[in-house]
Amino acid sequence: KNMKKIQQIKPSFYDNFHCIGGDCKKNCCQEWSIIIYKEEFKKLKKSIQSEKLKKIFSEAFVPNKGTSLQKTNLYNIKLKEDKRCPFLDEKGLCMLQKECGYELLFQTCKVFPREALLYCNQRCELSLSLGCEEAARLLLEEKDGFLLETSEGKLDLGLVRGNIVEAAHMVQKPVLHYFYDIKSLVIATLQNRNYTMGQRMALLGIALEKIYRMEKEKNINKIPNYIQWFLNEMSQKNCQYHSFFEKNKSNPHIKLLNTLQKHHKIARKFDIKQQLEKINVSIEGHFNVEKNEIKSELEYNPLKYEKCVEEFELFLQKNPHVLENIIVCCAWYIGIPFAYNKNIWENYCIFAMIYSIYYFVLSICITEDTTEEELIKYIVMVSREVLHGSKNLRALEEELEKNESATLAHMIKLVL
Repeated sequence: KNMKKIQQIKPSFYDNFHCIGGDCKKNCCQEWSIIIYKEEFKKLKKSIQSEKLKKIFSEAFVPNKGTSLQKTNLYNIKLKEDKRCPFLDEKGLCMLQKECGYELLFQTCKVFPREALLYCNQRCELSLSLGCEEAARLLLEEKDGFLLETSEGKLDLGLVRGNIVEAAHMVQKPVLHYFYDIKSLVIATLQNRNYTMGQRMALLGIALEKIYRMEKEKNINKIPNYIQWFLNEMSQKNCQYHSFFEKNKSNPHIKLLNTLQKHHKIARKFDIKQQLEKINVSIEGHFNVEKNEIKSELEYNPLKYEKCVEEFELFLQKNPHVLENIIVCCAWYIGIPFAYNKNIWENYCIFAMIYSIYYFVLSICITEDTTEEELIKYIVMVSREVLHGSKNLRALEEELEKNESATLAHMIKLVL
């Protein structure tokens, strides 16, 4: 399981993370259907001693695929009526861990919210998911911004779980030779406080689209010089991008309509009914007989939404690290722009859509009176849907294909 020491790159707060278990307001053992592998299932089943836990275990699973528990290799934990894991005790602690020990826990339960990526057996990236409220709390404490640290440590292959970039991948995809150059560009662009967050997302789109074109045209050897030029240009006071944003000012209404059109199905899943009513959002559907599809009509109160955006932007001026840290942490956790088995440009488009969901939800939920606890609740709520909801990810991809909106012009309107 553990290998020789290896270079690790991780967020500065990574080592401060400890699961707070039953103290979580909405812990990771509720509302999520966890997938279990057959080998894990069999090992744990053998080690259970108490009759009470044996009974709970016998009723706790459904087949993920196949027709029965015997014929499937994947199981899902069947949540109780209150959507909590059946193995939680009255204090919110795991009965399996108490009786069988941490080592025998299911892999997903052991590693969450941690994630790792192994690059050429030389470096390991460690990250934390904002689907965990303790990870979100630690992130919000980083008022000077999201920082990465490099150190040496033992590699846990259980954390890596197949997230590996190998030399063979570089033969198929030579752009991976510039893996860290491009990822450094992502972080540097998203943390440049000379621009608003929306402008930074637009700048990232401009840079990644250019890099993707270089890759397609087999000019990858030009990538390092372009990155150096871009970062230098972006830092100049009178650079071309400042004049670009003067001509292309942020339009909250275009941004909101774009967001709602793309994400209204996901927005309905969030526990924000009251906040949606605050701006009179109405999503009415009617059936188009000719096209054989349901067409959504989106309405909202523009003045009320403008007021929400103004209040949110004031909040961001006082707390510039909040949205920045969320987006940088997500980029690092997902592995933008080398994730989802997609190309660099598709990665950016999905990331732009994820950004727009965070911005929309936070802009209508955050007020002057929002407590840190409420802010963490909203961050976790969105993160669980967009970072861990595979159905939602597929919905985002389908939306891009359906509307043919995976263009730089579309993405800039969405994020700006």
